[in-house]
Amino acid sequence: MKIEITGDNPALAQMMALFANPMIAQSSGAEVMRIGREQALYQDNELKFMTNGFLIDVSGSGSKDAKVWFANAINLQALAAFK
Repeated sequence: MKIEITGDNPALAQMMALFANPMIAQSSGAEVMRIGREQALYQDNELKFMTNGFLIDVSGSGSKDAKVWFANAINLQALAAFK
């Protein structure tokens, strides 16, 4: 399992459009779900969501349920303190 947290990256603006309009993501085959209060996208064995200006990507050989569990285990309030 791999968890990547990206912040202060110009590419985040493009990803924000996907999260702002889930119909776009669904049209490309992504499953829309919630991680806490945040909207997440699951596609191609990767779980991605944005919170407080950070993009979080959970990937690897684990199951979808495992990725959701790891994503929910991230302390988003502590992450917000880094901004």
